[in-house]
Amino acid sequence: MFEVGSGTRKVIDQFFATEKIEPTIVMDTENVEIIKAMVKTGLGIGIVPYQAIAREVKAGQLFCARIEGHELVRETGWVYARANRVPRIVDELLLAFDAVRGKLRLAPRGRADGVMG
Repeated sequence: MFEVGSGTRKVIDQFFATEKIEPTIVMDTENVEIIKAMVKTGLGIGIVPYQAIAREVKAGQLFCARIEGHELVRETGWVYARANRVPRIVDELLLAFDAVRGKLRLAPRGRADGVMG
């Protein structure tokens, strides 16, 4: 699992609480690569953003499953120094993000790329 207090862990903990599930957590870390390595060696399962494992799923190194009827969503945002106006770099980044938003690979639905629905 991700470490206690992280945005991802809060979303996952809320999901477990809502479903009245008490998981056995053997380790938590802020490093998704450590989680993936532990899963690859058979030490358990992990919950990570699909973007972090898309390549391994496509290569058949990891298996990914979706929990039907549930969506785990983590909010993110921009942080910058307070100013009278939004810095130009932030405007440029937001424009760039809008341009690629539709191309982002979200976790596939159904049985594509080794994923079960």
